[in-house]
Amino acid sequence: MNEQGSLIVVGAGPGLGAAAARRFGRHGHQVGLIARTPATLTALAEDLRQDGVTAATATADITDTAALQTALGEVEAQVGAAEVVLFSPRPSLEWIKPMLETGPDDIQHAVALSVAAAAAPAQALTPGMRRRGRGTRCP
Repeated sequence: MNEQGSLIVVGAGPGLGAAAARRFGRHGHQVGLIARTPATLTALAEDLRQDGVTAATATADITDTAALQTALGEVEAQVGAAEVVLFSPRPSLEWIKPMLETGPDDIQHAVALSVAAAAAPAQALTPGMRRRGRGTRCP
């Protein structure tokens, strides 16, 4: 753990999440990764290790609030207080379709993943950021 605080990536994957983790890790921040699939986390952590960045990982489906809050606590316990939180789950490509083909279930799934799930990291980590007087969340 260090004074700079950590980067926690919620919905970590090989694209944006990996790039942010690599960048912050190279600049001395501790890195925590949360994703739904253990294989994704293992591959991502190994890829980062090859670039000299060590990352703590935790598995959670981000639409499961209790599981996500547990994962956030586990990762923050390993890497220290969150300075930056990147919320970047990848939406299902099945949801991206013409409006007349989009049904209520499609919208509910998209809102659960992209909007409602963002509340858990905000509620879990923002109070600590406020106490410390610093930190940010990247939607």
